[in-house]
Amino acid sequence: MYTFINRCPIFNNSYGGLVMMIFGIVLIGIVVYIILRGNEKSRLYSRDKSVEDPIEILKQRYAKGLINKEEFLKMKEELNK
Repeated sequence: MYTFINRCPIFNNSYGGLVMMIFGIVLIGIVVYIILRGNEKSRLYSRDKSVEDPIEILKQRYAKGLINKEEFLKMKEELNK
């Protein structure tokens, strides 16, 4: 008595192992792709966070004494335009 499982090459002993091996390789590839894509996105977001606000940089320069008050106010006004 033949059933669907006996006639289907996926479940046949000669092809079943090959199909499962290919399925496993594809599944591992998908998992690796998702992990690498996630790491790439996190690196992009971390780069965005490391970029400082120009006003904050200006305030730091003023606090360190690298520019005087007049220069600070002039640069701040230009940045706010």
